[in-house]
This record gives sequence, structure tokens and C-alpha cells, in this order.
Amino acid sequence: YYFVAAQNDFVKKELAEGIYFIDPVRNPDGQERFASWINSNAGIDVINDSPLDREHNEGWPRGRGNHYWFDMNRDWVNIVQPESQARVTFYQDWLPHVQADHHEMGTNSSFFFEPTDPEGTESRFVPKSTYKLNSLFADYYSKALDKIGSFYYTKESYDNKNPTFGSTYPDYNGAVGILFEQGSSRGIRQSSDNGLVTFALTLRNQLVSSIATVDAANGNREALFSLQQEFFTVNNKGAKSYLIGDNYDISRLNKFIKLLLTHRLEVYENNQNVTLNGITYEKGKSYIIPIAQPNSALVQIIFDDKKDYPNVSQLGYGAGFSVAYSTGLSYAQVLSPVRGAKVEAVPEVAISPLQKSNYAYLIDYRDSKSQRLLFKLLEKDILVKSAFRPFSINTAAGVKDFTYGTLLIPVSNQSVSSDELFALLKELGNKEQVTIIPITTGYSIKGVDLGSDSFRKINKPGVLV
Repeated sequence: YYFVAAQNDFVKKELAEGIYFIDPVRNPDGQERFASWINSNAGIDVINDSPLDREHNEGWPRGRGNHYWFDMNRDWVNIVQPESQARVTFYQDWLPHVQADHHEMGTNSSFFFEPTDPEGTESRFVPKSTYKLNSLFADYYSKALDKIGSFYYTKESYDNKNPTFGSTYPDYNGAVGILFEQGSSRGIRQSSDNGLVTFALTLRNQLVSSIATVDAANGNREALFSLQQEFFTVNNKGAKSYLIGDNYDISRLNKFIKLLLTHRLEVYENNQNVTLNGITYEKGKSYIIPIAQPNSALVQIIFDDKKDYPNVSQLGYGAGFSVAYSTGLSYAQVLSPVRGAKVEAVPEVAISPLQKSNYAYLIDYRDSKSQRLLFKLLEKDILVKSAFRPFSINTAAGVKDFTYGTLLIPVSNQSVSSDELFALLKELGNKEQVTIIPITTGYSIKGVDLGSDSFRKINKPGVLV
């Protein structure tokens, strides 16, 4: 509102010299829950400022999470949630030079802005000039807050390494990300160790620091241009790459490749079988991600699994950002691999048309999408069993080996007809992109037969939240 409504020379100058994007409601569901709680519990004639008052103690699940109760400020690099996917896509379209990330913290704290604690919180993949600009911007914030008499602190806490935050993701994209934390009134007003904290006070500090950010950015535009140019060119050399793949769970592999492409990282096909550390990366089921590419820093932090936390507090903020490690996919660093074609989009999974069987159907459970298919079958009261021993059996494509966990769906003894079962499996297989194999016999070439007690019934889980 300030930048739209104000007509002073400062605002006119800044609007003429910069482009600004404001994400006013980064978490609509959480905001509505919080606003509804305050409006329902705040006093009308008398506002209670006691920390014990109901207004200041929002009930579960509170306002932090989104519709799925997910913390949106832990999703910038993982992009699990649809809001994050849209936000990161927009970010990559523009690649801003500065991103201000405004939050609230406990009521008894004052106001925090960067720099963070330099010990152990700065990333070895981010240029030192990024953190120097943090300190330079801090001069603008301190002067602006001093002018209105606000107290604040810096250099003591918070993380600048984990790319899942809105203040750190920009650091891995050639920009300066800045965290602001305001002691929250958790409502209209609340008493604290620092005196009375009002909603108006919390807004004022955030507004003043926002204006100072714009001033600092335009005042140091040449340094920001140089930082972004340095970031995308200095590491664009070398021969090392990451090779990542999964010979069975193509769905999980494709999901990770989609994540890399959303972050605008370079990915290449692997066109030959490669064995490293006893693991074979098959062509067509693995990819090459070069470290030497414009955004080398983001590649390295996504694959980083170094445990370099100097204390427990920083472990809590910094752990868990190795996205590649968390997927469970096999990966290794390789020198000068032979690259295939550059990947522009996640390949479509080819599903063979399902043929009807009057005996049984089998599903390889190693593909993660089969988990969702299984649950939908159980919701329809379909009898499904799981193999506790491996076996080999004749299929339309010849003898095929099946391993532990293979799903068996008998045609007989179901609550639906064979035609209804076939139609359901065909629909779910196409929707979930899972291959379903029709079987005409229960006699195995090797291992257990389909009627063995080694196939155990799967019961639908009943979960209480």
C-alpha cells in the first residue's frame, strides 16, 4: 500500500528504478486460521494483554501450516507443496537481486535482521560477497530502526545455509536473501519482557525495514549486478558431475528430476550402463547432473551430505537439506561422464495397455506410485496380497522375476466381478502410471506359487489423527 499510495520523491524514484514483487499471503490457509482465531477471541470493550489470555494462544493446528499443515518456510528447495512450486517457478522466471523474507518470532524477542551468526551458518557454496552485502544492508536497517526508537539484534542466531528457507534460497540463486524476525503480538497487543507489544508496532518495524531494503538495493545496484554475474559464471567449469538413478522406482526418480528442472538446473541423460561402488546405473534409468553449470551452488547444496554443524541449535536449522540424500535414490560423484541429450522435461512413463486376466494380476511394489494405487484398491475392498518371498512366473512377455513386496490381486474371491476388477485396475493403472501384469497361472517357474502362504493379505490401515 505504501508504494502504491505514497507520492513522495523517494517512492517515485524507487518505482522508476526498480521492479518489485510482493507476495502478501504466502500461506492463505494458515493466515485465515490465525485471523479467525484472533477475531473470535479478542476482547471487544477490553483488550487483554496478558500472555495467558486465550487470544494469544491459538489452538491446534494454529496458523503456521498451510492447508496440509506443512510449514511453507521449509519448502523452498524441496517444493513439495503446490504453493511452493508456483512460487519457485515465478522466482526462477525473474531471478531477483534481493529477497526480503519477513517473519515473526516469540513475543519476548525484539527484532532480528541479518547478518546471522557467522560461525557455521554461512554456506561454503555461496560467494563471500553475498554475506558482505548482508552486512552492508544492515547499516540501512539499523539507521531506519534507530530513527523510530526500535530495538533489534543481529549476528546471534538463525541459519544462512539451509536452502529451504525464503531468506536462504536466494543466496543459492545469485541474490541477497534477508531474514527479518519480529517479536509477535500474537493478536492486538500483549505484554512482554520488553514492554507492551502492539500489532501496530510489529507492522511498523516490518514496514520500515521493507522501505530500507528498497533503499539499500537501489543504493547498491552495481554491487548486486556484479554479485549475480559472479555467481552464475565463476563456478561454470570443471569436469565433476553427479550420476543419479533408480532401476526400479522410476516414479521417484522422475519426481526428483522434475524438482531439478523446476530450479532451472541442467540435467542430461545417461546413455550407458555405469557401475560405481557396486551399484549399476542403467541407461534410461539414470541421469547426469554436472556440477559445472551456471547454478553450481544450488546443485552442490542439493547433493551435499556433509555434517558440519558446530552446535545443536545450528544442527536443528541446518539438517535435512540434502534433497538427493532424502529421496533414497542412488547417486555418486563421477569425473567426466559421457553425457546424453539435455533433458528439457520429465519423460512420460510408458504404460503397456492392460490385458484382462481371469486368474490374477501382479504389481511390482518397488515403484513408489504403486503405494497410492494399493491404498485405492483397499478403499474399494479389493483383496490384495503381498509376496514375502521372491518368485519367477510366466507372463505374456515371457518369464519374469518378481521380488519381495510384489502385489498379488486374485480375480476369484473378490467382492466385484472379473469385469469390474479389470475396469478398476485399468483405470487406476493409467491414472497412477503403474504397470499391472496379468497372470494366467498360479504355477511358478521358480520360487513360491501364487497360492503359497508366503503371500499375505494386506489390510487397510485405520489411522486416527
